[in-house]
Amino acid sequence: MKVRLALRSLSGERAVRCAVAVLGMVLVLLASACSSAPAERGSRGRVAGSPAAGGTGAVAGAAAIGSMPTSTSGPLLPTLVAPSGSTVTPPPPLAPAGDRKLVSQNDCPGNVSAAQLQELKRPDAPATQSRWLYPYEGTVFPRGLPAPVLQWDMVTADAVYIRARSMLFEYEGCFTGSGLSSLPIPQTAWDKAAEQSLGAADPLSVELTFMTGGSSQRLPKLTLVFALATLKAAVYYNTYGSLLANQQGIVGGVVMRVIPGQPTPQVFLSSPSPTHCIGCHSVSADGSRMVAELHVQPGTIEDASAAFDLKSVGMQTNPPPLKDGLTRAGFSALFPDGSVYLTTGRIGQGPIGNLPGMPPGNVPGTFGPEKSRLFDTTTGAEIPNTGMIDYAYMPSFSVDGSMIAFNQMDTSGVAAGHSLAVMSYDKAGKKFSGVRTVWSDMAAYPAWPFFLPDVVQKTTEFEQRSGKRLVFQVGVTPDFATQEQPVGITPHPSDLWWLDVDSGKAAPLHRANGNDAQGKPYLPYGARDANKNYIPTVSPVAAGGYFWVFFTSKRNYGNLFVADPPELRAEGKKIWVAALDVNAPPGTDPSHPAFFLPGQELESGNIRAFAALEPCRENGNSCESGVDCCCGFCTEGKCACKTTCAKLDERCTTAADCCDPNHVCLGGFCGVVISPQ
Repeated sequence: MKVRLALRSLSGERAVRCAVAVLGMVLVLLASACSSAPAERGSRGRVAGSPAAGGTGAVAGAAAIGSMPTSTSGPLLPTLVAPSGSTVTPPPPLAPAGDRKLVSQNDCPGNVSAAQLQELKRPDAPATQSRWLYPYEGTVFPRGLPAPVLQWDMVTADAVYIRARSMLFEYEGCFTGSGLSSLPIPQTAWDKAAEQSLGAADPLSVELTFMTGGSSQRLPKLTLVFALATLKAAVYYNTYGSLLANQQGIVGGVVMRVIPGQPTPQVFLSSPSPTHCIGCHSVSADGSRMVAELHVQPGTIEDASAAFDLKSVGMQTNPPPLKDGLTRAGFSALFPDGSVYLTTGRIGQGPIGNLPGMPPGNVPGTFGPEKSRLFDTTTGAEIPNTGMIDYAYMPSFSVDGSMIAFNQMDTSGVAAGHSLAVMSYDKAGKKFSGVRTVWSDMAAYPAWPFFLPDVVQKTTEFEQRSGKRLVFQVGVTPDFATQEQPVGITPHPSDLWWLDVDSGKAAPLHRANGNDAQGKPYLPYGARDANKNYIPTVSPVAAGGYFWVFFTSKRNYGNLFVADPPELRAEGKKIWVAALDVNAPPGTDPSHPAFFLPGQELESGNIRAFAALEPCRENGNSCESGVDCCCGFCTEGKCACKTTCAKLDERCTTAADCCDPNHVCLGGFCGVVISPQ
């Protein structure tokens, strides 16, 4: 499905509802915004046979794919962890690289005629003036996701020939359609390419030739990289304008859940009353708790917050509150086990942030004034005398819970809002201590800090523990939002950075932001899409030797989502994911080009994604890896406590706990490190 969003005129009751929704998006520009009308779907062409075109989902011209050779049993690589009850099938274990053979898959000629095929396979087919729009060159993809949709500009095709190759895999596909400018890679081919990949040193080369007007043209070669693991988390994000929610009669902001590998999201949490909407939410790293704030439609009045126990939810939606009537949990920091939460500071009344040129105000969507306070998530009781500073904005706990980071609003005068700070946290005593500034720039406003998992690796003589590291957003406006206030149309310039807390060295995540090493955009829409990256979060565990950063961006998604007008409000926000090298030196760029999170809706505005583990399983329950288990160990497919050294994706404190001397301890689990390319 292709979507080109456009503003339109409405009449009657729906116009009134839409006007209210627009007011909500204007006033509450982040997760608390409430929208009641679905975005308009454009009439641009669709791939023949796709579900959006009323077909079966098979691309026209695709040949039937026969049975493929299966891998022999081998070491278990990280596998998908989804809420219990999910129908996601984890990818099969990989055979050792030396035992695998070259696998070929051929979906030609399909419906392509012999004459067309001869033209498409011409070795001297001229290069086209068309460009790749998506995916980006050098993107790193985990295993187990829906295949990306190849998208290009300027030319529509009647027939397409794809050739994809890596060391142990080769694929040919022939496809026909009307006005093709995008084409999903067949899922069976994508899965087999991932299974056969040897990782970063073995990129997948994609060549595409298309035929239009009886002659063929070829796009530049595209290279993609597979991480040899699946993402181990469900993704929870806030959305407004959701068609799925509207189809269920739900009005306003909701929390959606994406299970990696599933083609569509679930409406996970919605207000029980049409007069309210779900605003800002947070999820604990272990996936056990969620807190969310209710707002009165259209988001200009706050209501109480609630906590939810996710341990027994499985694939169900709208769980009953564990505790309602909580105090201002929107944009709060949940401790990794969900036991307590720290509220974000609010120095003004809200919910609108301050305009450029003014002192910082509230984070949009929050109400105040109120100081940062620590609360028990289960009882709702405030925990007194914690030592926390008065106004810690957008706080976030480290994965091990020993530190918290936030925008430091307690500094006086013009310095307020220009710094990030950290404090140590003692879980037993529930005390914060030792506030220190770790990043400051009087010309910028850092926001939304989020910790990367810890790394402990072996050297020849001792173990080396990397210090705490953060990703965060650097913007130039005092409201920390994604777009202009109070009108809410023009996006604020913002990019993602990372910081080594101990050394103080920081650097932009150029490649994730869509820039080259010199900071110039490589994104196909150029300046239109540059500097529109916001609100990063991080998966609590590494996968395939990479950390995974989730963030909101207002860039276009190839030609399947092109915002019209270019700076449309909420609907322009989408969730993107980028791989980060685990062992990149401080001050360098560890990121790789980002990919569009599959499963999210194209029509809705999607922000603040949390990748959270499935709540752990007790001993005796089935498991794919130690990440599934409360004890952190998976033995012969069953959760158990430690009896020997830790294998891949089993619990560790130091690298010495890992069986493989080449493994490191990443966020508490043994894992691999991919050398930066």
